[in-house]
Amino acid sequence: MKKNILILGFIVLTLSLFGCDKPLGVKDISPKTGNLGGGEPLEIIGSGFHNNMGISVYIGGNKVDNVSIQGTEKLIVSTPPGNAPGPVDIRITFDNGDDDFLISGGFTYVKESGGAMDIRAIGTRKSQREKE
Repeated sequence: MKKNILILGFIVLTLSLFGCDKPLGVKDISPKTGNLGGGEPLEIIGSGFHNNMGISVYIGGNKVDNVSIQGTEKLIVSTPPGNAPGPVDIRITFDNGDDDFLISGGFTYVKESGGAMDIRAIGTRKSQREKE
């Protein structure tokens, strides 16, 4: 009897360590907006993640290069460059073949706000002397 309890305890501990104690799921992302140029961190919050699984993430149809598993409830990815400003879908697929999550319009690409100003776009300014 003790042997069976010990084996059952080992199985539960193993499943817990690999994130199998919770069903696989995707709940939210943060942040919900990012620059069109990409390269920004994006958190995917969910459940059931573990290091021994294959995960593919697509943002606006563009595949994310690296997916970092940060525990059973968080993934970190770097946003790929977007094709155009506006909302895009996020699709997350898992190697088990059964789970495919879609967050429709879940992320919005925005134009990068440039800190530099293009003085050519302002036009020419006449000096007081030229006005006379």
